[in-house]
Amino acid sequence: MRSRGIPPQYTDWIYRKVSGRRTSITFDGHMSDPKTLLRGLDQGCPLSGITFQFYNTDPIDISDKKSSEDAIAFIDDTLLLAQGKNLEITNNKVIDMLKRSGGALAWSKTHQCEFSIKKFGIMGLTRRREKNPTGRPVTRPIERKPIHIQQTIVPIVKEHKFLGVILDQELRWNAHVNYALAKGTTWITQYR
Repeated sequence: MRSRGIPPQYTDWIYRKVSGRRTSITFDGHMSDPKTLLRGLDQGCPLSGITFQFYNTDPIDISDKKSSEDAIAFIDDTLLLAQGKNLEITNNKVIDMLKRSGGALAWSKTHQCEFSIKKFGIMGLTRRREKNPTGRPVTRPIERKPIHIQQTIVPIVKEHKFLGVILDQELRWNAHVNYALAKGTTWITQYR
């Protein structure tokens, strides 16, 4: 927050609020020994959403606008975007955004906020087509390839839900339209 220009009287107050905290777990009449918490606000604290937006701004800043990179985040959902002449170039840009000095993976280690790489997905957003070797149909969507991060294969996904919007690899929006229609139909049926 300090690096973003928030005045010290606010950052110092939040620091005092999150420092020196301890917690115990109680269940079935048993109470654990108190454990010291390194970071964090109280469960349900109204400041959580605001402070987390400051907490996770660094991964958004890793993008290089000159290299056609961008990052979008809301709370704990992050989307890394890269533009290039082909999908190999864009995949390499995404890998670089994760691995570079000060990149997303370095941030996760310094902020005790490990990414669940098993939940990652890579999507090539293009409508380009290539000749189909089987001949039927004549063309097919160009081949998309997974990426490798920390000995984990990040799979190709044809659709991905981000902040309630279903993105598809050709940006045709059919999946999201069907999702919205199904949701609307459910609500109308309940009202009926």
